[in-house]
Amino acid sequence: MQKNIDQDLKILEDIFYKTVDLADPVKKLEKLKIDPPKGKTFFAAVGKGAGRLAKAFRLKFQGKSKGIVVIPENEDCEDLGFKVYKASHPVPSKNGLLASRELVRNVSALTGKDLFVFVISGGASSLLPYPPEGFSLEDEVKLNRSLLESGAPISIMNFFRSHFSQIKGGKLGMAAFPCPVITLVVCDIPGDDISLVGSGPTFFRDYSDVDLKKNIDFYEMIFDKNILGFFLSKTKDRGPEKTKKINARETITLS
Repeated sequence: MQKNIDQDLKILEDIFYKTVDLADPVKKLEKLKIDPPKGKTFFAAVGKGAGRLAKAFRLKFQGKSKGIVVIPENEDCEDLGFKVYKASHPVPSKNGLLASRELVRNVSALTGKDLFVFVISGGASSLLPYPPEGFSLEDEVKLNRSLLESGAPISIMNFFRSHFSQIKGGKLGMAAFPCPVITLVVCDIPGDDISLVGSGPTFFRDYSDVDLKKNIDFYEMIFDKNILGFFLSKTKDRGPEKTKKINARETITLS
C-alpha cells in the first residue's frame, strides 16, 4: 500500500516539475533562432528574471552583441558582458532612470542594418522611469505612488504611465527606428495583453477611447498640481496623432 502511495506521489511530482519546466520562459527563449544582422546587435532585458533571460540569449545567440540588463535590486545577473543596472520596484529609483537614459541613447544610434532584441517581463514599468521634459524622477515616483494607491486596474495605471514617459508607450521602439525590433515578452498581465507589460516600450496601444479626467475622478486619484496639469492638458489636445514608426520585425510571447 505504502509503495503505491509513494509511486503516485512520484508521478504527481514529475507532472508538477514538467509543467513548471514547460512554462519557463527561459526554455522557450533557448529554442528560438535569431539570425545576426548585417550590422550590430543591441540586446536589452528588463524586468523580473531578466538576468536568467539575458543568460539564455547570450548562450543561444550566434552573433556578437552589446546590451543592458535591468533587474530588481533583490536579483542578480551573471557577468555576461552586458551592463547591469539594479533598480527598485515597485517605486522607481535613480538607477532605473540612468538605465532608461542609456537604453534610449543606445537604441537611438542603431540603423536599419542593425537589430534590437528587447526582452521585457513583469516589473519593468517601475524599473524604467523616464519622466517627460520639465519633470523630475521624484515627480514620477509621486505619480507611481498615487496610481498604486488608487486601486485602478493595470490597464488604467499603464495608460497614465505611458503618457508620463519618454520611454514607455512605444517611445523606445520609436527611438530605435529604422532599426528592426524583436520583442520577447514574459506576460504576467490578466488577459494576456502583452502591450501592457512594462507599459509597452516597444508597443503602440490605442488609448483614444480612454477618458483621462473621468478615470482620475472615478479612481479618486490624487496628483501633484503640476502632474495633474500635465494630464489635463492632454485631454485638451487629443487631435490626430503624428505618424509613429516602429520597425517591429517580430513579437514573441515567452509565457
